[in-house]
Amino acid sequence: MAGTRSQSGKLALAVPLAVRGQPILAMQRLREAWRGVPIFSLLVLTGAILCALFAPLLAPYDPIKTSPARALVAPSLSQHLLGTDHLGRDMLSRLIYGARISVTVGFLAVFVAGTLGVLIAVVSGVYKGWVDRLLMRVTDAFLALPYLMIAVTVISILKPSMMNVILVVGLLRWMDYARVLRGEVLRLIEMDFVRLAIVAGCTRRRIIMRHIFPNIVNTLLVLTTLGVGADHYPQLPRAAGAAQGAGRG
Repeated sequence: MAGTRSQSGKLALAVPLAVRGQPILAMQRLREAWRGVPIFSLLVLTGAILCALFAPLLAPYDPIKTSPARALVAPSLSQHLLGTDHLGRDMLSRLIYGARISVTVGFLAVFVAGTLGVLIAVVSGVYKGWVDRLLMRVTDAFLALPYLMIAVTVISILKPSMMNVILVVGLLRWMDYARVLRGEVLRLIEMDFVRLAIVAGCTRRRIIMRHIFPNIVNTLLVLTTLGVGADHYPQLPRAAGAAQGAGRG
């Protein structure tokens, strides 16, 4: 009876300890998962997305409503935080609403460029040999092209529109992702945990999805932040329209 009581007492103590230890273990796993993640980049991207999604709620004034009596008002904390333009439109409201186009073009263009760049970087870094040399020579050829000139020319030929800008920018800006991420893949492929996975008989697909790609996500996030912040994306349709007008004149 005493032995039974002692065993039941141990079990009764073990269960609460295990239950109490689960939140601590979960916090440790969460901390390890977020280790190395570029928090500032995520905050910048999140802020831009929130401004684009909730522009009607965040904007204090109508962005297109003119008020000549309030033209060129200086910034103030009481009314217009960033002042007004020459037509009396609130600059902060126009900036918040303008984030919709910038974020849409920026994110979708970066998504196209990043997807293509990651694919080329992973294939080049994992397979190496003639595949690596061929893909890098193609990347060098694209890097040598005058990006803005080709982008404006192609958009003016097709038609200045948001979708054309997204496709042109995405297909002409993947080289930065491919070059930088290829270096990361080459570094990872020589590390012990990847070598052990190869020795264990893991397929290349499993190595890429399990060991390579998760370890280049942080670098990809930083490149994405820099890509979304490029200020020439929304200006391409305007530049293409100007080129069309100059050609007709």
